[in-house]
Amino acid sequence: METSLKSSIQIFSHRIKSTLQNADKIFIFAVLALIIFGLFMLLSVSSYESEKFNNSAYSLFLNQIFAICIAIITFCLGITINPQRFKELTPILVILALLSLILLNFSPLGLTAGGAERWLNLGIFSFQPSEFAKIAVLALMADAVCRGNWNSPPVILRLLLCGLIAFLIYKEPDLGSALLIFILCGFFLFIRGMNLIIVLCSGFLLSTIVFWVINNNTYQNDRIKGWLNPQDDPLGIGYNILQSYYAIAEGGFLGVGYGNSFYKLGYLPVSYADFIFSIMCEELGILAPIIIISLYSVILWKGINASIQVKDNFMKYLSLGIIFVMISEAILNLAGVCGILPITGTPLPFVSYGKTSLIVNGFLLGLLINLLYNKK
Repeated sequence: METSLKSSIQIFSHRIKSTLQNADKIFIFAVLALIIFGLFMLLSVSSYESEKFNNSAYSLFLNQIFAICIAIITFCLGITINPQRFKELTPILVILALLSLILLNFSPLGLTAGGAERWLNLGIFSFQPSEFAKIAVLALMADAVCRGNWNSPPVILRLLLCGLIAFLIYKEPDLGSALLIFILCGFFLFIRGMNLIIVLCSGFLLSTIVFWVINNNTYQNDRIKGWLNPQDDPLGIGYNILQSYYAIAEGGFLGVGYGNSFYKLGYLPVSYADFIFSIMCEELGILAPIIIISLYSVILWKGINASIQVKDNFMKYLSLGIIFVMISEAILNLAGVCGILPITGTPLPFVSYGKTSLIVNGFLLGLLINLLYNKK
């Protein structure tokens, strides 16, 4: 038994080592730099609220370190799992995603924060089912587009399942994550060869539905009003985005200096999560967006270049989907805190505070490297 366990560990570690050796070093450096830079900034950004709510300036930072340790485990799982075995697990992933979302929406296990019920409390731990649902949708759609044309019955069935997942996420309410799933499905259909006219018509139809949903949902309607006219209610629905503007403007070109942010002192709520980029700009000035945008651009560039060279269709589509999700989340976050798009509550991947997001992205990163660089 002991010999068998030792042999399994050796095979496991050898596969990780060989895959990382084959990986593009610039890609790996960009990801590591993003994580380290995020930790470096989180140490400063989270200090005030950590001290205020947990009597320790380092509590949120240490929680993030703990999440990174778990993310390393999920990263190793992603980097060692056989892609075909992952494909076979798709039905189980979909069932688990649906079950967790149903429990969140229709049981007393949901936790509410910030006006939305997005966390499922299982006693010993809590997590965001919408983050786990990303894995299920990625596997489902990558499998779907390998099975036939975009309008074939297998693809339509999987699209309906993705639609059900998106609907359950919307009910939390989390319109941002629900929209990301719809856009992800559209991305898969487009790269599979869906007619551009149909893509545009579908986009128009989706936009109409979103407009109707927002217009008939007080929570989402307030968010749109706060985005379009924050000055109309500067102490209410427009408060967060105005404080984000002020923080970015305060940083100017050179920034106020690391650790010297004024707006992290309770003026920009939950600044260590959704609005961490705003505080980065305040403290580091123009250096913050240069670093963040450059690192995500390298990940996008290297990831796409490697993905288009993958021979297996499922692996190619899945790797492109993972890159699309990571970059889309980064764009939604950056555009939201800068006022270009409404604030969706989407975290900045590998940078924002958030245990579930970090753990799930750790798995997806490992799986991506596995798909792109594992030569066996």
